[in-house]
Amino acid sequence: MMSVSVVIPTRNRFESLCRCLTSLERQTYPLKEVLIVDASDAPVDGTILTDRFSRLRLTIVHSQASVCAQRNRGIKMATGTHVLLSDDDIEYPSDYVANLLRFIDDHPDCGAVSGVLLELSGRGYDDATSQTLNLVQLCWKFLFQLTVWADVESTQASLLGRLPLKLLKSHYRRRLNTFTLAGWPLVTQVAGDDFRTAIFGLGASVVRREWLLASPYDEILDSFGIGDNYGVAIGFPGTMPIAVVRTTSATHHRSEENRLTATVTYFRRVLALDYFMVRSKKFTPVNRAFLCWSLLGNFLAQMIGRDFHRARATLKALLLIAVGRNPYLKAVRSNTIRSVAPIP
Repeated sequence: MMSVSVVIPTRNRFESLCRCLTSLERQTYPLKEVLIVDASDAPVDGTILTDRFSRLRLTIVHSQASVCAQRNRGIKMATGTHVLLSDDDIEYPSDYVANLLRFIDDHPDCGAVSGVLLELSGRGYDDATSQTLNLVQLCWKFLFQLTVWADVESTQASLLGRLPLKLLKSHYRRRLNTFTLAGWPLVTQVAGDDFRTAIFGLGASVVRREWLLASPYDEILDSFGIGDNYGVAIGFPGTMPIAVVRTTSATHHRSEENRLTATVTYFRRVLALDYFMVRSKKFTPVNRAFLCWSLLGNFLAQMIGRDFHRARATLKALLLIAVGRNPYLKAVRSNTIRSVAPIP
């Protein structure tokens, strides 16, 4: 019998946390427990939460300000067979957990499953997997082996572009939802009610607790956990261990409290990618060479787009990786620092 513990790391987002808990309280599938690991500057008052959300079995503990450490602590405390890894700014429909567990019940091999995440864009709340790229964008990403997170099959081209587009689509079908040669995630084959992938955001996923204990969050990362889901997912068994159910969705409100700038986030994500590639047997020095090549592509695109701040961050990351001075790797090798916060 499956049972679900919810683990929520939070920091300085009380209103967002309450919105998340309200949606959890409405779940049609009974939750075994909700573990809140709080690192707020002014600690969350557990009495207020337990009184307000009396239908939930809440446990509130306080922690250092590190999303990875917070998640690991909650997972260790959990007693359910599965863990809903929830960011504190997610809002769920009432049947979200029930739908994911129904999928697991129908697919016993599945150890990690998520609905799609809807995020606010210029067109309202969108699912990133339904986005499309034009032929020029797709060619650029293929040339530099950059991430593609879009429905490639929906890309269209004029008569002259049909042959190269056909070849590109064939390439991504062969790669499936795995990785580019540079290690970046590929999520391009998304047709149907569900699909499998190697990497996906785990902030609204139900995962076997034993998988999470075997592949914990890496606490060397910065306190915001940039790149954390990548490191966890590549430790899961199988080639594409995560299922995404497109018929159910959760809303990611992306609270602005306690959030890094886009440039800093990008810089740390690049360094985290290199860090995990070095430490994983799934990648080779050839893949790291392609990573450097992909960063050159990013740098050129950013310069063309006059995004000089991010271009400078790309160049710095490229140099750190090329000369073997990635701060995350240096910290691990020194065995003296548990968390690093690189600045571009």
